[in-house]
Amino acid sequence: MAHLICRHQVKDYDAWREVYDSVQGLRSDKGEVSDIVYRDDADGTQVTLVQEWKSLDHARAFMDDPGLKDAMAKAGVVGAPTFHFVEKA
Repeated sequence: MAHLICRHQVKDYDAWREVYDSVQGLRSDKGEVSDIVYRDDADGTQVTLVQEWKSLDHARAFMDDPGLKDAMAKAGVVGAPTFHFVEKA
């Protein structure tokens, strides 16, 4: 299984979540199979996503989509997120 793990800070979680949910179609069109959203216990503006993809190539293609960059800006992502592409060993 291919996964993308992303961690970033957001200005406002509820506003971010609304935008995140609104681009579900973009993610599934690019090959996302499932996702889990986590919030940091001590700082609710720290968000970690674990997304399962059909392949790492699908996940990387999604990262290159201009729609993602637009959505992240609209959602209030603060600073540069960290991304990890991993496969189940």
